[in-house]
This record gives sequence, C-alpha cells and structure tokens, in this order.
Amino acid sequence: MDDEAPDLRVVCPNCGSQVSPYVTECPYCGSRVRKRAPKLGSREDPARKADRLRKRAERRRPKISLSSGPGFGERRLVVVPSLVLASIVLSCLVRAGFISPRRVEVFGSLTDERWKLLTTPFVHLGAAYGFIALASFAIFGARLERSLGRVATLAVWVVAGGAGAWLASIDGASPAGGALAAAVAVTVARCFSVVEANRDGEEEDLVGPLVVLIVLSVLPAFGAGASWYALGAGLVVGILTGCLVVVRERRERSG
Repeated sequence: MDDEAPDLRVVCPNCGSQVSPYVTECPYCGSRVRKRAPKLGSREDPARKADRLRKRAERRRPKISLSSGPGFGERRLVVVPSLVLASIVLSCLVRAGFISPRRVEVFGSLTDERWKLLTTPFVHLGAAYGFIALASFAIFGARLERSLGRVATLAVWVVAGGAGAWLASIDGASPAGGALAAAVAVTVARCFSVVEANRDGEEEDLVGPLVVLIVLSVLPAFGAGASWYALGAGLVVGILTGCLVVVRERRERSG
C-alpha cells in the first residue's frame, strides 16, 4: 500500500482495539469511534480512496524506457523546453537588431503575412514581460505536457498564441507579441487540475497558480507587447484545456 494511502484500520480511543473503519461503535467495549460510518463505494470509502491514491501514485511514477536508457523515458519534456528556448533566441535576435520586429510580429492588421500568427508568440519586446510569461509557461506547461502529452501542449501554444495575435490584428492593435496567451492557458489548466485533485481528496496548493494568473492578467497594462486579446484567448483556451485535463483524470480514476 502507498505511504499516502489512508489506514484501513481504526483504533478505538477507549480500549485501543483495532476495529473496522465501517463501524461507528467499538464491538469490544461499545465506545463510539466516529459519528458516522462511510458507505461502501462512496467517495468517503477508505478502501476506494486508498485505491485512488495508489493509482495516482502509479501514474506519477516516472516511466523509463529500457531501450533509451535512464532519463529518456516517456515523461521526458521536449515541447516546453524547445518553445521556451526558441522564444529566448528569437527575442534576443529581435532586441539586438538582427531581425526587424515587423518581420516576425503582428503589427496592426494582417494582409498576406498570416504566418506571423505562428511567429508572434515567440517575440518579447519587453524583458520583464518575456521573463514572466515564459517562466509561467515553463512551470505549468511542463505539468500539462506530462498530463496531456506533447501534441496537446504544442496545440495549446499554437492555438492560444495565434488566436490572440489574430484578434489583435482585427482591432488594429500594435504590437501583439509574446507568450502571454499560452502562459495564461496552461496556468488556467493547472487551476482546473488542482481543483479536481482537491475534490478527489488530495491536498494541492491553488494559491500559487492563482497568484501567477493574476500577475499574467495585469501584464497588458504594463508589459510591452502584451495584449488584452492574448489574455482573452488564453483564458478561453485554458478553460477548454482544463476541462480536457479533468476528463482525462476522471477516466484514469474510473479505469
């Protein structure tokens, strides 16, 4: 049994005998051991809760591929580090003057340069904005990649970032770059995951993701290149992604 699993034995506070967790009174001395007994098969059932925690611990245990060697298992992060590194490199090239921002970032309305919807999320004109957005995406995006996989994480980056840039181009806002939309999306998805975990009886911290989400939400008012449209796109994509995470976790528990 996993160390985090609840003890299926209950000790009577009066006589010290071990009794079943499904009784309210000690069969040996008659003392009351709890106000009400959990129903078999309910969420409060100790056996069911122990089984849920055991399955969750097994899912979190790193899987190592024998053919690839240690550290190259199925849970190795690829998408998130690659996206963060590409963003840092491209942003540095733009800030150093080697690449014009207008060649890779959405400025005003789009004409035939729709490929900028893919490059815009990689460009951060403000150093503080870039650090906050990329750090948030790295932290919570890593959790999402381990949960939903690489393809889903890449899709969140592309869809959220592209949607935010496209909405900004329709309004004519300038500029509309950076990973704000993707960072907001993975942070919202993490909030959904934490709420579901706490609902399942685990104790995970929701304050951290909420604080990060608040900081990201005010970036358009201060960060160069951060757009309110990117914030809105990130919230929508994050809610949809969070729902997928919850559905996946519930299916794994029921399976």
